[in-house]
Amino acid sequence: MPDFIVGEHYTRKQIGQIVGLSERDRGGGSWMTGYTDWSGATYIFTNVGVPGRTGHDYANRWVGKNLVWFGKTNSHRGQAQIDRMISNTRPVHLFWRAQDRSPFTYAGDATAIEANAEAPIQIVWSFDGFTPGLLVDIAAQNGAKWRRGPPPTSGGIWIERVDGPTDVYLFRLTGRVDALLDLPSGHVFIKVGMSNNPERRLAELNAGFPPDSRVKWSRVSVRHFADGSQAWRFEGEKLERLRLDHYWRGGEFGVLPEAMLSDFLD
Repeated sequence: MPDFIVGEHYTRKQIGQIVGLSERDRGGGSWMTGYTDWSGATYIFTNVGVPGRTGHDYANRWVGKNLVWFGKTNSHRGQAQIDRMISNTRPVHLFWRAQDRSPFTYAGDATAIEANAEAPIQIVWSFDGFTPGLLVDIAAQNGAKWRRGPPPTSGGIWIERVDGPTDVYLFRLTGRVDALLDLPSGHVFIKVGMSNNPERRLAELNAGFPPDSRVKWSRVSVRHFADGSQAWRFEGEKLERLRLDHYWRGGEFGVLPEAMLSDFLD
């Protein structure tokens, strides 16, 4: 198996050389358009937050440590390559970037934890380890689940998504961060995200900590945009900055020198 390093940057050419792809094969075809199979593994090259070279602009995005990813336009379950990809019986090496024509970052061996039945296929990839046989079919997850809080309800739910002013926010983890993380001196743990209500999002994140927790998220700065598309692209640019400067720590998180906080969203 190729010895890729999680978090390191690679060009397509370098990856092709590492896996033993011929110069002719790594210069075109599926190697240049998203994903391909080679020597018992799948290799995915994806943009996050920006259109690809083919002009497609799917909403690939990080959700925590997981990546929501879309296949090619007509991709769907039942296609041999897609079924191999989501079977979790063979390695899937995923490389991503947030700026076209820049190097890719190796996210790791990807595990499919969700896959829909539509076209193009939407897959949620996890990078916590390669776990053969693990796949949750979201089309079959319609049953109610027990949980603390309001009881389950039945019936349909209609959701209307309306675009409008959207903010990109920068939060930092404050308090006894040293009890949770080992950070270099002078560095802080940050989260970059987007919301139409950053204060509500801040409250939601802090609600995830136990009562009387000694850590919490605090707002650093917010950048305002007229609509979600502009905010999404700007968020991608900031994640790309973290990635290329080796500050990215997965998803929307990073470890940043404190001196860089004040102008990070400029």
